[in-house]
Amino acid sequence: MLKLKQINKEYKTGELVQHALNDVSLNLRDNEFVAILGPSGSGKTTLLNVIGGLDRYDSGDLIINGISTKKYTDRDWDSYRNHTIGFVFQSYNLIPHQTVLSNVELALTISGISGAERRSRATKALEQVGLGDQLHKHPSEMSGGQLQRLAIARALLADLRTHSLAEGGSTLTQQLAKNELFTQDKHLARKAAEMLAAFDLEKTYSKQQIFEMYANTIYFGSGYYGIAEAAEGYFGKEPAQLTDAEAIYLAGMPNAPSTYASSPELAFKRMQVVLKRMVKCRVLTQQQADAIAADAENLTV
Repeated sequence: MLKLKQINKEYKTGELVQHALNDVSLNLRDNEFVAILGPSGSGKTTLLNVIGGLDRYDSGDLIINGISTKKYTDRDWDSYRNHTIGFVFQSYNLIPHQTVLSNVELALTISGISGAERRSRATKALEQVGLGDQLHKHPSEMSGGQLQRLAIARALLADLRTHSLAEGGSTLTQQLAKNELFTQDKHLARKAAEMLAAFDLEKTYSKQQIFEMYANTIYFGSGYYGIAEAAEGYFGKEPAQLTDAEAIYLAGMPNAPSTYASSPELAFKRMQVVLKRMVKCRVLTQQQADAIAADAENLTV
C-alpha cells in the first residue's frame, strides 16, 4: 500500500515559482486501479513521478507499505523502482535495436535474475498481452497498439514480491464493461481493454445511468440476469416492491452469484458485509442497518 501525506513539490526558474503539488494526500491500495485526471499542467505527471520515485517531493511523506521514505537514500530509491514499480511511459521508452523479448527481459536483468528465468517470465508476460508470436521482432516492426502492449508487458511483467501476475479487482463500471463487451478470461490484455472501455463508458454516461445498466444486466445466480428477474425469482416481486432487507440481500449476490444462490446462509453473511459498508460510507446509520438486519431474519428465499 502507498500513502501520500501532504506532498508538496515546486519548481523554480529564476524568480518564477511553479507549485506543481500542493498538500496532496492519497491512499493507494494493493490491486487497485486508479486513474489520475486533470487538465494539462495540473501536476499529474509530477505526482506520478513522485509516486514512482523518479522525482523527489519537497515536503510531506510518501509511505510505502507502512515505511516512511523521508530518510531514503539513492540506493533505497533504486531498489524501490527496480522491485516495486513498473512504468508505462507515453513515448514507451523501448530500446529500438533490442527485440521484443529483450526489451521485456531488461528489468529482470537489472534485478540479477538468471537468463533462463528471465526468458521464461518475459515470454509468459508477452503471451498474456497477446504478443507471444512477436518475441523476435523489433519495436520498429510493430504497430502502435502492439507497442502499447509491449510497454505494458514490460511494466507489469510481474508482482516482483510474489513472482506472479497480479489480478486486481474491478470497479462497478469495469464490471459492466467486462460483462457486456468481453469474455471472462483473465488475460492481462483483456483487463487493460476493460479499463479503457470503462473510461469510455464514464465519459458517455452518468453514474446513475451506469448503475442502472449494471443493475439491469448483472448476474444474480439461479439463472436470473438483472434486478427485475432476480426480484421476481427470489421474492416474487417487482423491484420497486422490495423491502430494504430484500434489496440489500440481492445487492450482495453479484459478488459470487453461483455460491450465494446455492447457499442462503452464505448470502445472509454477505448481506452483513454490505450493511457494514453502507454504514461506513454513511448511506445508512448503524441503527438503520441493525433494523434491516433484524428484518432479514424473517426473509424466506
